[in-house]
Amino acid sequence: MTTAVLPSFFETLPRIDIRDSFHLPEQQPLFHGGNISQGQVSYYLRGPKDSPIIIVLGGISSGKETEQWWPEMVGAGLAIDTDLYQVLSIDFLGGNHDSSAPDANEHSSQAAAIDTRDQAKAISLLLEHLDIDVVHSFIGASYGGMIALSFAELFPNKVKQLCILCAAHKSSNLGIAWRSIQRQIIQLGADTEQEEQAIALARALAMTTYRSFVEFEERFSTAPYVVDGYFQFPVNGYLASRGEAFKKNFCCRAYLCLSESIDLHHVLPENIKTPITCISFDTDQLIPKKLMQELAEYSQGKSQHFNLPSLYGHDAFLKETQAITPLIQQTLESIRHVK
Repeated sequence: MTTAVLPSFFETLPRIDIRDSFHLPEQQPLFHGGNISQGQVSYYLRGPKDSPIIIVLGGISSGKETEQWWPEMVGAGLAIDTDLYQVLSIDFLGGNHDSSAPDANEHSSQAAAIDTRDQAKAISLLLEHLDIDVVHSFIGASYGGMIALSFAELFPNKVKQLCILCAAHKSSNLGIAWRSIQRQIIQLGADTEQEEQAIALARALAMTTYRSFVEFEERFSTAPYVVDGYFQFPVNGYLASRGEAFKKNFCCRAYLCLSESIDLHHVLPENIKTPITCISFDTDQLIPKKLMQELAEYSQGKSQHFNLPSLYGHDAFLKETQAITPLIQQTLESIRHVK
């Protein structure tokens, strides 16, 4: 004999599923100078009406369609359950999708810089447009985690809790060094009309920072081979394929803008009064454990920090879904019964 499972309060609510764009003020000023003129923020909101609202953002190549870049985490019955929560996500300003980019700089062809604070302010304006007073949880991974921290610093009364994966209050100098080389490669490609090749090469370099020493040793330990009279190493093919795939879907402008935005990111942990769950990984080269420990230790709200083992370095938030699912579920459990 089986026992019937009664639907929860949220599962019985009418559902909403909105893909739309919100128009920013005619001249939206940016933190480092410049503007976005007549801009828009593209967003996706779905889930049971009147259920708790969760913002979910990922890395620079992610967008509002969270099920595309985090398919094992966001959706019906998953850790971020769209049968229980309203999930709001956006395309980044200056990114590769449908939100607006900054205006070109008056003195050069390069666009004005985008700060994580600019992304946070755009989200705040979007919430006002949607008549949302408080976000129950802001889950941010990588670049999205940086935006979540800026949002909590600027708008502490608009978010009840944060879950931050592979992000911290600032970028490490080694990470800045790697990304600055990537941007130089892309700028050189733009100057020589080889933009696609430059994006592929920059992405290949980026992959060496996203993954770990241990994974590369295990995956690419076979002997080199000869192609057209030149030695090729097993790792070469992997990096080339990642770069080739990326160049088909990403543009130079977005890469330059969001890479720089990561390097400009800086908030003071002492200014964060929102409770934080921090999730880091022991092999993450870009956001090492030390930075996330500092964030958890010096923030003023209740905080907890989980450092997990992984082969996958910074990309572990995408790969280690089984490990992070119970931590995110635990974080969200406190808002299950909020009406």
